[in-house]
Order: sequence, then structure tokens, then C-alpha cells
Amino acid sequence: MDANIEPSQPAKQGVSPLVGVKAEPDQDTKPPLPLAGTPQQSAERAVELVPETAVKETLLASRWHGDIVIVLNNKTRVRVHSAVLVLASIEFQKMLVRPRSAEEPQVIELLQDEPEAMMMMLRTMHMFDIFDWKGWNFETAGLKFAKMGAVAVKYKCASKVAPMAEAVMLRGINILSMTTLGTAMTMRLYAQYAAAAHLLWSNSLFSHYTRRLVLDATTSFTQIQEIEGCSGLPTSVILGLEEQRSALREELIATISARTNGKCQTVGCSQYSTSGTFTGHITRRLSVPHWPPPWASTTLRSLLEKLKKTGDVQLGHTYPLCQHKNNPVVISQKALKTICDAVDGRARGLCLTCARDDKSQSRCEHVEGIIKSQLKDWIV
Repeated sequence: MDANIEPSQPAKQGVSPLVGVKAEPDQDTKPPLPLAGTPQQSAERAVELVPETAVKETLLASRWHGDIVIVLNNKTRVRVHSAVLVLASIEFQKMLVRPRSAEEPQVIELLQDEPEAMMMMLRTMHMFDIFDWKGWNFETAGLKFAKMGAVAVKYKCASKVAPMAEAVMLRGINILSMTTLGTAMTMRLYAQYAAAAHLLWSNSLFSHYTRRLVLDATTSFTQIQEIEGCSGLPTSVILGLEEQRSALREELIATISARTNGKCQTVGCSQYSTSGTFTGHITRRLSVPHWPPPWASTTLRSLLEKLKKTGDVQLGHTYPLCQHKNNPVVISQKALKTICDAVDGRARGLCLTCARDDKSQSRCEHVEGIIKSQLKDWIV
């Protein structure tokens, strides 16, 4: 922290440091009492007190203490405190010069950065709400978080703004899980949130959002590279998503197929044969055109949910190789649920540590840590 930050000069007789507010005669050398309400409300009221002839600013620090004005490329002027910038970012610390004061603040123009992302980052540094919540929703916030993450990495303050951003993203997990998303939106939304978690070093959120991609997306993950805000995701993430989804699909089909090969129950007969009635039963129960299901239109999540509720699936009792008739054989609902739970448990998402190092996810040695930090994502 810059220990030599100069204190602001006392106000003149009868004039408050907040422009347009009269001070009491016996308090001419004291700072005004803070405005009532939250810091955000105080700042908004302070802005309202500025005469229309003055330059209006967004106050993240009061005019009595804010000694820096940051100008964004949309002409927004943001009053901030140098002590906060110094604590949060070494890059901002390099920009500060003297002399500066609340009366004559240093002006820093940051015209090359995304203004909304910069405002989110500055609000977070000063412990304000990360968003102006009017007209805001979790379906559009993924891109905003990804852009803020990119700016935070640029100014080397990702670790300072990550906790508040992570708290807001955690609030949206249940809301998004209850929202019906189309195929294109599923890919875009969770890819942007995964990119934000990657930039802000959030292990639990990164594994959660990549798990959602594996279970809920049907199209090729190479499309992620074309999604706005996702350019920072390394190639190892794209390959890791494809590998995990393909492995889970193959495991599910192979495990169920193994259960459809039955042994003839006639004494003395040792013939094994694939059930001739399984396909008809399973396709009707799951409402799919054929088995294995068409993966281009079937998500892993929807298939697991249906299998858990499908009930006992008849395998028939006639074996074509020996033609012996036996009691009907079934795959019980309990057995199907066990298969689904095993596949669900292996859908862990990706490892952030390996992704940050651009290492192959198939060689990840951090599985235990991923499991411990995994967020709940129920398949019912």
C-alpha cells in the first residue's frame, strides 16, 4: 500500500467537500457525516447533489477521499480511491503519480478496455454490488464475467475480485439448472461461465460448468473457440470435453449392452444370446427412435434421467440360438439406476489446474481434489 498518500485538505468555511451541500459553521474543518444507507446509495445520492454544470462522476469513493478519476472509453468518469487500487493491483500502483488529492485528483484514461468489464472490476474492488441489477439476468451474465476476468488478469488483480464474482455465479447455478435452454444457448452460456471461472481461478465453478457442458451439450465442442469471451480457453479444454463426453457415452451403452446378453436357463444348455426384445422395449420406454440413441439430439443428462425412471426393461424369454423358452428376463430399475449413478459419478468436469497448464485432462492427477470441491448437480 502507498503509505505516503496525502490527506485531503480541510473544507473552507461554510462549504462542504460534497459539492452543493452547505456545512455547519462549527464543522468547517471536519469531513461531512456519511450519507445514510448503503455505500451504493450514498454514492448515488452524492451524484445527485452535484450541480448540473459540474462534470458528473460515478462515485466509488467519496469526493472527500477519492483522489483518482478513471475515464473509460464510453466517457464514464469513475471516482476511486488510490489506496484501494494499490492494494488490489500492482499495475494500477505503477500508474499513480504525485501530487494528487481529492480536490485535484489524478485522471487515468483507460480507453482500450471494455467499459462494462472495467466498471464491474472497480465496483468489486470497492466492495459495491458487482452489477447494476436492473435488467440483469444470469443468462447474459456469463459473457460479462468472462470479460471482467480478462480485464482482471490484465491488471493482475484476479485474486482480489474473484471471491465476489464467485459468490454471484454460485447464486446462479440453481437458477440456470431450472431454466430450459436451447442447444446453441447451452453451449454458449456454459462455455462463457467456464471461461470466466478459468480466468478467475475458481476450481469448483470450472469443474461444475465443464460438467454441465459434458452432460447438456450435443454439438461439437470445437464451436467453443468461436464463442465470444471464450478465446482464452486452451485447446486442452476443448479436447478434454470431447474425450470425457465420448467416454461416458461409450461406457453407458457398453454397460447396458452387457446386461442384455443372457444365458439360457434351461438345464444343460449353456447358450448365451443377445435379447431379441430389448431394443423394442428400451426405445419405447425412452422415446428414442433407435438404440443406441441419436447423440446429435440426445443429451447424456436427459438419457440418464429417463433411464432412472424407466422401470424394469423386458429382455424376453426366447433365445434365438437354442430356441429354449425360459421365464422372462429383465433389467431391473435398480440395476439401471446403479449403471446411471456410476456414469454420473464419472462426469466430474475438467481440472482447472491442468487446464491452466494446458495439460491433457486424461493424465490428470487431481481427481480427488475435484471430487472434494464438486458442487451439487443432481440428476433426478
